[in-house]
Amino acid sequence: MAWTPANHDGASRPARTELELVAGEEATANSTWSCPESFGSNWVEAISSARCNEVVLTARIGSDVSAKHLVLELAELLTFRLTESHPLIRVLFLPTAQTPHSVRSQA
Repeated sequence: MAWTPANHDGASRPARTELELVAGEEATANSTWSCPESFGSNWVEAISSARCNEVVLTARIGSDVSAKHLVLELAELLTFRLTESHPLIRVLFLPTAQTPHSVRSQA
């Protein structure tokens, strides 16, 4: 996941922040996402306080449909949790390392 903090004062654009989120062992619709990095469980608060204007979720999960649903549910969660700043939330599903370049589909 990456986000870009909002720039309301005309100063130089703040740096983009990136972090990796991990779903719990038994991933379900109510999964708890955690960040093994310095944000810990406060990653949603960090995004909220940045009043970001864009959030990008990038997943490399192959053809696992249930995992894709989890990522889309995370995007929906962020949509509801970040209503104050209304950022653009994009989801990018990348091919896995085993997927040949010629098999990629354009979405």
